[in-house]
Amino acid sequence: MDRCRLLGKDTLKKFKDAFGAALYAYHRQGAGYLIAKRDDGLMSDAGGLKVYFDKYPNWPVREKRALKHIKKIDKVLDIGCGTGRHALYLQEKGIKVTGIDNSPLAIKVCKKRGLKKARVLSIEKISGKTGKFDVFLMLCNNFGLFGTEKKAKYLLKRFHKITPPGARIITESYDSNTPVFRSYRAFNKKKKRHPGSFRVKLAYGRYETDFMDYIRVSPKELKKIVAGTGWKVAKIYPSKYYSYVAVLEKKEV
Repeated sequence: MDRCRLLGKDTLKKFKDAFGAALYAYHRQGAGYLIAKRDDGLMSDAGGLKVYFDKYPNWPVREKRALKHIKKIDKVLDIGCGTGRHALYLQEKGIKVTGIDNSPLAIKVCKKRGLKKARVLSIEKISGKTGKFDVFLMLCNNFGLFGTEKKAKYLLKRFHKITPPGARIITESYDSNTPVFRSYRAFNKKKKRHPGSFRVKLAYGRYETDFMDYIRVSPKELKKIVAGTGWKVAKIYPSKYYSYVAVLEKKEV
């Protein structure tokens, strides 16, 4: 499931928060939709909203395996937490977790569902002032929130500076080198962008985002991005549907 979000601001203006509005509607009514409009003209269903509310038994195996890398003593920052399903699970386990999202309505849903620590904050605004965390959690294809290859390298270097020894980033991405995305990868190359780039806007009712940058990378492409940032790819949990979870470990200088 792709998570596409407007980056670069702490919060979204009311009618830009399409993702949050869709989640809030689903939370209240048990139904909703989200439309994705790609920059090559393709318009499609963004993939359904139920997954954001699924309980642990229905989660993909790769997510369950990845969460085993979180220890009881860890402090966790769930980046792009959405409805807080991962953060709520960790909270129930007694783990100290904070959820952040730049969608005010998503954070509202988190709080209504019982997440104790949740705040509106974008990935780009994470700093030492945000707190000291042992784990940055970025599941549900949230590696894409880095936006571009260049921005990913920049933020990974920043995260290395503000995290303690032994820190981990648990993230998920999608290998777009598939027949479904072949034409769009070619479109990206013509635009001189990373082949896994994804420019999209989301719509729900009268809510609509601006176009935003998102990125999908293969495990090989991930290792290339991570190189030189102070992190190493320690573990990959693949799946037969091209999505995979990666555990990045902080390298000590």
